[in-house]
This record gives sequence, C-alpha cells and structure tokens, in this order.
Amino acid sequence: MKETKSDSGERDIPLIDQCFPFLSYYLTTLKKQYLFTSIKSGEWITQQSFKKMWESIIKKMNKKAVELEYDEFIDSLTPHIFRHNYATLLDKAGVPLKERQYLMGHASVVITMDTYTHPDTDNMKAPLLLDNYIKNTSNSLTPI
Repeated sequence: MKETKSDSGERDIPLIDQCFPFLSYYLTTLKKQYLFTSIKSGEWITQQSFKKMWESIIKKMNKKAVELEYDEFIDSLTPHIFRHNYATLLDKAGVPLKERQYLMGHASVVITMDTYTHPDTDNMKAPLLLDNYIKNTSNSLTPI
C-alpha cells in the first residue's frame, strides 16, 4: 500500500445505492477486513498480483470481443481510465464543479475539467442551444 500524493488523496467518497448489493456480497466472500485482497492469502493485494489480475481481465474482455465479432480490441487500458470515467459521469450528472474537484482529490478545478472531464460529443447541446438562440433572435439578425 502506498501513501497518497497529497492530503487531498485521503477523503471520503460516497457510494451510489446501486453499488451496495454488489459490495455487500463481495465483502461476505472476504477472509479478512481488506477490500482488495489476494485470493490465495486474504492479505493486501500486491502491485504484482493486481497487475496479473488486470491483465487477466483485459484478456477476458478481448476474448469476448472476438466472440462478439468486434473489430477493436483493448491493448493499453489501465485502471486509471476509471478516474476519467468517474469525472465525466459526475459532470454529466450535474454535480457542481467544486464538489467534483473534492471527490477527485484535485488541488484545482482546472485539472478536474481540462484533464479528467471529457465532452460527450454524441450528445452535445451546443447545436440545439445555438439553434434556439438564433430562432429567438431571428428578427434582429441580418443576412450578410
């Protein structure tokens, strides 16, 4: 187990209600009181064990991709991607920026927004908002 990079690295993170059934079940399977443990020993999971577990997950995902005849496969996915996903989901859910900054443990909202929060290009609101704005101000607009 490593120390956090900063004081903001140690914080309470709320769990959503949908997580509780899965987490409750998982906790009943543990030999000790640690959340991330080695299956064999029940002790803290080592970085090497975590790496092996992660590689196994990626391998299974790629195997499933072959079964489903997908064209793309995962080669460089790291667990860090979940931080980006979390920040983006918090944004889409409408969580205030300062709260997202706290939950992410960032010193600045700039890091939260510019590095971790990604726009949903499939559901951009700009065209609709711009269209509505132009419709509402069309009397004052003059063609060039």
